[in-house]
Amino acid sequence: MTDFRIEMDANALEQIARDPEILAVLVRKAQEVKAKAIAISPRKTGAYSSSFKLRSGVKDNAAFARVVNTDPGSVAIELGARGGKNPRFRVLGRALEVVRE
Repeated sequence: MTDFRIEMDANALEQIARDPEILAVLVRKAQEVKAKAIAISPRKTGAYSSSFKLRSGVKDNAAFARVVNTDPGSVAIELGARGGKNPRFRVLGRALEVVRE
């Protein structure tokens, strides 16, 4: 049996991590997550579903894309409220699961 050894160049990995093509792939996936999150959001007032934002760029030598919700009630909507006054919707988590499948 032959043993294989792989050595990665840290500089090359950093270049890959901030490559515009990598960023474009991450943004496309984040757009899918955002679209799904909007589609499955609760719509009592519509404020939550209209508050999804996609943020992307390069930080710390790595491309990133993330979906956030800027509605002041987003934490209670995502995680629920104590005492059962508001159910736990997990909109972003469920949207991410659908895109992963």
